[in-house]
Amino acid sequence: MGLLSLLVNLSLGAKRFNVLSVPLLKGNFIVIAAVTLEELSQLLLKHWGFDLLDLSCDYLGIIAFGVLAEHLVRRQQATQPQ
Repeated sequence: MGLLSLLVNLSLGAKRFNVLSVPLLKGNFIVIAAVTLEELSQLLLKHWGFDLLDLSCDYLGIIAFGVLAEHLVRRQQATQPQ
């Protein structure tokens, strides 16, 4: 999920928005919402199981690669002539 987060954030230019005065990357929010819904949907399936550790690791990867995307976008912006 980290790679998906990286790609979505890069495509959105690592844009942020505020939720309760907390700045969040738009791409991270989208990927976290999708991953959470997918993991919760496993509660409804008989042969699949919800795994909180899996969800937590997904969140860590999303956050880490979101930070990387933001760094890459800022570095690219800094090197472009104005």
